[in-house]
Amino acid sequence: MRRTAGLIVLVGLGAAGVFFGRLDALETAASSKAMTGTAVVSQEYRVGYAWMQDVSGTSYGPYAVLDFKQKLFNSFTAEMNARIFKPAGSDDGADLGLEIASVSYVGSWFSVSGGRRDLGSTVSPGCYFGAYSTMGERQLDSVSLTFPFRLFADIPDADAQVKAPYNAVTLLYAPNLFDAEHSSYDGTQGLLLAQLRVKFRIKESSSDLYINYSRGLEDYFINTPLCGAGGVDAAYALHLGIWGCFADWSLESLMTGPAASSVIAAGTSLEIKKVSFGLLDSAVFEAEVPLGWGPENPFTGGDPQNPALATDPQWCWFVKVTNRLGTDRPNQPLRLFYGGALTNAIGDYTLSRLAEGSLSVPVGDGFGVGPRVEGFAFRSSSYASLAGIVYAGYEF
Repeated sequence: MRRTAGLIVLVGLGAAGVFFGRLDALETAASSKAMTGTAVVSQEYRVGYAWMQDVSGTSYGPYAVLDFKQKLFNSFTAEMNARIFKPAGSDDGADLGLEIASVSYVGSWFSVSGGRRDLGSTVSPGCYFGAYSTMGERQLDSVSLTFPFRLFADIPDADAQVKAPYNAVTLLYAPNLFDAEHSSYDGTQGLLLAQLRVKFRIKESSSDLYINYSRGLEDYFINTPLCGAGGVDAAYALHLGIWGCFADWSLESLMTGPAASSVIAAGTSLEIKKVSFGLLDSAVFEAEVPLGWGPENPFTGGDPQNPALATDPQWCWFVKVTNRLGTDRPNQPLRLFYGGALTNAIGDYTLSRLAEGSLSVPVGDGFGVGPRVEGFAFRSSSYASLAGIVYAGYEF
């Protein structure tokens, strides 16, 4: 009953927001003003070829991606992202995935979104590590309600005022985080998330502060946010010129405490086109450092079924380089892209970390996909080995 009532309240708030959203505001979000009429906002088609060696073995083959955004009417927009991967071999079947299928209302006072979305940049500034509030899962079905606001401050003894960029408070409900094999649709696997995101500028730099609190509707996994006590996550990201850096700290379970489930991730990014003679666009380096673990926590190497088999998590790293040609001039015929990544991460602090036998129910490959690169699930088989991926293709 509590789960049903909470969902009704959240959906009800969204419906009320759509009804009252046309009230004029003092300031209007640029995204809602920039789109006029029913027209395609953006569309992108990509075809590529990828080779990958990771925990699942070696795989390679062609893939295609369709990314499509369109304004529907007034302040409503729709977005879709679908991809298909065909492993090499004349008789192999193709893997078709629907990454994004969502509709949003972007109003002056608030925004409402629903459907399957990429929540990665919403919940964490990390490219690979992070998203601890959703246990490493980024593509999720969800409904959210966001209230943007701005901060103003008068400067004493001066005829001036400080105005911060848009900040936001977001409430989000995801009915399920798990893969299809382990999903049930009775509401027990749902997640509620509340976020405060603050943006501010200091001279030439811009900063983002993320504070997340997420909790499960029931105590499904006590070492994760999917418990009654929930988990907390705080991150800070800084951008200055061609540099970017972030730090993300998480206590995944308030029920088990910091000794069992706390972790920190940090990383830096650099736009390196000028120093790489145009061969590379950007480089990203990230690291994950365990701050807590326990023999009962299967998401950090623990084994509650057989504590003698438990192992402690180790720090791990991730590096990625990418390049896209022709992005400065969209009509340029040459629209090539390529990139690659390496990591020794095995999926700690994510749903993909679960190992066969660590739970009383069959696990298989884990309860979730975990971190991805170019849309492919990507993690190593051990800390001592490397997972690698390279890809290249054409965008039109």
